[in-house]
Amino acid sequence: MKLGVIGTGAITRSMLTEYCKCDNFEVNAIYSRKEGTGRAMADAFSITKVYTALADLLADEEIEIVYVATPNSIHFSQAKAALIAGKHVICEKPFTPTVAEALELIALAKEKHLLLFEAITLAHHPHYQYIKENLPKLGKLKVVTATFCQFSSRYPALLAGNPSPVLNHAFAGGALMDINLYNIHFIVGLFGAPKSVRYFANRHESGVDTSGILLLEYEDFLCQCTAAKDSAARNGVQIIGVEGFMEITPPILTASSPEG
Repeated sequence: MKLGVIGTGAITRSMLTEYCKCDNFEVNAIYSRKEGTGRAMADAFSITKVYTALADLLADEEIEIVYVATPNSIHFSQAKAALIAGKHVICEKPFTPTVAEALELIALAKEKHLLLFEAITLAHHPHYQYIKENLPKLGKLKVVTATFCQFSSRYPALLAGNPSPVLNHAFAGGALMDINLYNIHFIVGLFGAPKSVRYFANRHESGVDTSGILLLEYEDFLCQCTAAKDSAARNGVQIIGVEGFMEITPPILTASSPEG
């Protein structure tokens, strides 16, 4: 499939490195608001086309699938435009800032018979199936804790009054959207939707949450999801039952060694 890329940030570089390893992908176009930025990324990955107008990339008939890697606040509008243009979509996490936007994209993709993916691979990691298969050994669950705290190199800029999109409330940034999302995917992928959700955040004066605790209440157990971009911690997951516990380390998005 021929891929068009929207965005030129650090995650784009990481993803392009992987896309270029896939025989089934040919990355042949990139969109950037700035010609120079787009050209530099294109040259680094031997991409033939650079567009500075999104409409031009979406009108390219060779492109079959679009990868959206832009600030969270514009995922919805760009993914929607790509679907309307008849392109399959891989959208960076978080998929959209609101449930309503996510449901609209899903309905549109179904209507147009297109594939729509959120670019988060947690459920496909080799350890994940192992965890699912061994959960019954823990007996009745009581408590689950998931922690992912990683001091952001962009945090000092926020304190200096120059926030990047990832720590900017106006761009749907913050600890919950950017990093606690991994905890949420991990937990909901194992146990489904909770019956209640509460979020307690440490907020910068700008309103953005720099760290926080998400409490998920299930029918028979409680779950705590802790994430931070203003501090670091020992990361991982503990799943605690009456017959034993399972500990997953290191940070869950790269976890590979379940122990317990």
